[in-house]
Parts: sequence; structure tokens; C-alpha cells
Amino acid sequence: MGLMWVNVGVSGVQKEPTPTARPKYSTKGGYSTKSFAKLGLPASIVVPLMQAANHSLAANTWTNYATAERHIARVEKATGVRLTFPFSLKSTLAYVGYLLSPKSEGGRGLQGKSVEKYLSALRSIHMLKGHFDAWLRPEIVKEITKGAATRDQLNKRLQGKTGKHAMTPEIMWELKQRLSKSNMTKSKRRIIWAVSTICWAGAFRIHELLARVAGSYCRMTTMTAGDITVEKATLNGVKVDILKVHLKHPKEERLSAGVTIDCFPSGDFMCPVTAFLNWKKDKVCKLSTQKPLFRLANGENYTGTNFNRDLRSLLKEVVDYEVAPITSHSFRRGLATFMRKQGCYSDEEIMRIGRWHSRAFEAYIIAPREVRARLAAELATRVAQAVQLS
Repeated sequence: MGLMWVNVGVSGVQKEPTPTARPKYSTKGGYSTKSFAKLGLPASIVVPLMQAANHSLAANTWTNYATAERHIARVEKATGVRLTFPFSLKSTLAYVGYLLSPKSEGGRGLQGKSVEKYLSALRSIHMLKGHFDAWLRPEIVKEITKGAATRDQLNKRLQGKTGKHAMTPEIMWELKQRLSKSNMTKSKRRIIWAVSTICWAGAFRIHELLARVAGSYCRMTTMTAGDITVEKATLNGVKVDILKVHLKHPKEERLSAGVTIDCFPSGDFMCPVTAFLNWKKDKVCKLSTQKPLFRLANGENYTGTNFNRDLRSLLKEVVDYEVAPITSHSFRRGLATFMRKQGCYSDEEIMRIGRWHSRAFEAYIIAPREVRARLAAELATRVAQAVQLS
């Protein structure tokens, strides 16, 4: 589904994002009744099996798997090796070799980690076709992909690349200053700053806050106006405003009730509560519990792609994007890095703040409110130092 146009009086015509025809998780996916045909199961149970299996992956993932399948014809054309299901060792090696070969030699020139993802997709494609015991990672394939990943890391080091940059209070200050000097509209500056501060304070993944697509959204996962509220809480005997951010469908725990994250005020320029309230004053679209929360003046969703593009335009003179870029994930990484450098947080507390999983922890638990409050206070001290040094 596309965009719906609505009149907004003297301000002209504005776009309204519409619910996507295909939700993030649904009974629609790669599995069909044909996937289970060889097993001779009763028809009455095949459909529920198929529908449950299709819920295992998000709609975007099913779309990406189509690319992995299209590579099969390309491999056959480039190598002359006929690939039939289920794959033999020769077929798998031909597939991997084609992906790793340089483009100048007719391959795809992919890195080892990308090849691993395609192998995972290929395994799923086998299951979609009814081959449930496909073995695509014998020892030689593991050695090849492991070696390719090692080679890629060495090449990055030789080129001086260090991966994504972790956001720091110092870079946040630079971002704030550059936003204030930019020629963007006030509403655009404030939406960028609100998303930035909330991402940092809650260690959020960007699509937990923003829609993926400008013109449509998933009702089950996209954040709406009712998902962020400002409420009173008592902190050290003093009542303060906090942001309560509700995630309807968190990645790490797909609970029917979702989870709620508290973001505390920090009393400095990085305060997520202040940034959010300032943005609400200058919002350009009417808030609705039925529509995405963060939207632009033309009515379209402010997306993760928009956010990363804006970050780059603002910070390209602050960080070297060829060596260590700043992206939306830098905020999530930055909070964990900040906590680690303080030396007073346990691994468990850091993991709870970021909602990371580990085999060392049997249960998933949101970081206690007192931990988040202490972190906000310590961050305020560091921020003050960063501003004084700038």
C-alpha cells in the first residue's frame, strides 16, 4: 500500500502513511503446502505447520532470501556447474566460490560475513523445497568462510578502517552545535535531536523508534504517539519527568505485551525528556495512536535511512566516514562503551541496559530503574566535562 493524500487547509496537501498490506510477521512467507508434500502428512495438519513456519522470519527476511535463490542461476551461468536440490558439496563450493570471487572475474566480490548470511538463506531455501536435512556447512566450507572473514578483517586494518564509531558525549555536543547552525527547519532539527538523545538514553535500535519506509508502516511494530509518554517518577526523593518508551515487538523478546523502557532526565544538553518535549512543540504532523510517531513536514515517516543520511551530512567533517562512520547503531554502541569506561557497571548491568542476550544469563530482564537513574546522573557529569573541553 502506498501513500494516502489528505487536505490540511492552507498549508496544502500532506501525505499520510498507510498500514502495510503485509505485516512484519504473518502466515505469508516462503513455506507452502508443497514444502511438506514428501512427508505424506494429513492435509489437516500441514496448513498449521506451514503457517507457524512462516511466522519464523520477518517479511523483509523472506524478501532477502529471494536474492539468495536468484544467485543460483548466476552461479550456473558463471561456473557451468549445474545446481540441483539438495546441494552436493560441489554445488555448495561452486555457490560459495562465486560469491567470494572478485567482480572483475565474474563473481560477486562479497565478504566472508555476507557469504555466511547467504548460506543461512540457502539452508532455509532447501527447507522451503522440502529438504529438511540439508548439510551445507561441512568442515571445508566452514574453513573457507572463516578464512574469508579473517582476510577481510586484515584488509580493513591495513586500510585503517576500524568499524562503526561509538557515539560519545563529545560527538553528541558537536552534533548539537552543527544542528543549531544548519539551515534545516526547526522541526527537522528537533526531530533529529529527539531521535538522537532517545537512542542514546535507551540504547535503542533505530527501527524501534522509526518506521522503515516513508509511505507505509507495520501496525504491530512501528512506534506511534501512544508508545512514548512523559510521566512523573520519584528520583532520590524528587519528582521528575521521565520518558516511558513502549516497544510493542522488541527483537530480543517477542512478548505479546511488549516491554517498556524508562529514559531518565540528565539535566544537560543531552536530556532525552527535554529533547522530546521540544520536538512535540514544533511537530509538523498531528500525533495519533494510529500513525507513526516521528513524521516529516510532508507527512511521510522519518525513517532510519533518513536519520543516517542526516547524521552523515552533519558529522562528515567531524569523523572520517571512510574509516569509522557514525550511524544510528553508534548510539547503542556508545552507551555500552560509556558504561564500560566508567568501570562501575557489571557485565550484567550493561547487558540489561542494552537488552543484549548472552548464554551467561538464563533470563531476560530489563535494567532496574535505579541502574538507569544512576547512569543518567553519571552521564550528566561526563557531559559537563565534554562541553567545558570543547
